[in-house]
Amino acid sequence: MKTQINATTGQNEVVFSAKVLSISAKVLSNVNGTEYRPATIEFKDAAGKTQQTSCIVYEKNYQHGISVGNSYMATAAQTPKGVLITLSHLTDAARPDESMFVFGSVAAIAETKLNA
Repeated sequence: MKTQINATTGQNEVVFSAKVLSISAKVLSNVNGTEYRPATIEFKDAAGKTQQTSCIVYEKNYQHGISVGNSYMATAAQTPKGVLITLSHLTDAARPDESMFVFGSVAAIAETKLNA
């Protein structure tokens, strides 16, 4: 889990990985007219306990492809009505690091071509 401040609202948020258990086929609209689908997710809370709860998936994210059983990035935000969790279409893939690549050989090949 990672905390951040929402650039638009200035509110604290928590970003975490959540597994999709179900997602509604029915598209709803919020008070702003933005379309979304209710979904159920599973995640480990701050204490390490597995939780299941509802969230929303904005239709624009859903259109990118969200599948039951896969994990995606979720954001929890405090609102006057309680916590709201939104689910992204982005997976929780780890950032790349140098051990995944052989950069030394790329530099050696480039140097060889420059000296030829």
